Amino acid sequence: MSTAKLSAVDVQIAYTTRDRRTARTTRVVDGIDLDVREGEFLCIVGPSGCGKTTFMTAISGMLPLAGGWFELDGARITGPGMDRATVFQSAQLLPWRTIAGNVMYGLEVLGWSKQRRVARADELLELVGLAEFAAYYPHQLSGGMKQRANLARALAVDSEILLMDEPFAALDAQTRELMQVELLRIWAHQTKTSVFVTHSISEAVFLADRVVVFGPRPAKVREIIPVDLPRPRDLSVKHTLEFQQLEQRVWKLIETGGNDFAAAG
Repeated sequence: MSTAKLSAVDVQIAYTTRDRRTARTTRVVDGIDLDVREGEFLCIVGPSGCGKTTFMTAISGMLPLAGGWFELDGARITGPGMDRATVFQSAQLLPWRTIAGNVMYGLEVLGWSKQRRVARADELLELVGLAEFAAYYPHQLSGGMKQRANLARALAVDSEILLMDEPFAALDAQTRELMQVELLRIWAHQTKTSVFVTHSISEAVFLADRVVVFGPRPAKVREIIPVDLPRPRDLSVKHTLEFQQLEQRVWKLIETGGNDFAAAG
């Protein structure tokens, strides 16, 4: 995994607010350089409000930059595109569509035939463990099941990179841990380049090939920590000395940057 799939080059992001007399600019991200390798699972952590979600939104192309740029496969990102799929904290499933219908939505936009859409949805619902719930509606599913459906929908369009912004934050602790295991299983099957934002240090270390630690706003990269834990991983790895040492290393980097951070989860 030595080839850069996604690159951030001196990325700067700022917000400007205006009143009747003055304009105030707040810098949120201040000169981030970062490469995400082909097939890598990269996690981003940092103090609350440091700019993690803002950085992720900018990768998706939905936020203008004050400076610098992103490149995907060597081409500059200039706006939203189907080459990036995003999984948000809220599943945001269409309530009037079945689970299969939600998974097929992006394929309809791309103009896939019904036969191809159905085959792709069947494949992905089987992968995420929801095959028997294809005809159900979102309100009939648990929170964890909704996020599985959300992940299947994101994977359906076969984007170049998967962006995940705290997708498990709203789940209870037990479901969250089970979803971490499920995500790694699905990721291993798809080998999709993934960027994952989280407040949970434990979650980041468990999932990642590398953990990127942002400093307090305006965000800069404080350190990039390789996670040399063997794959495949199950929850038992969280009880090993190696895991706990990595967790403590990340915590020491962010503990002075904010107090809204979770060591467990």
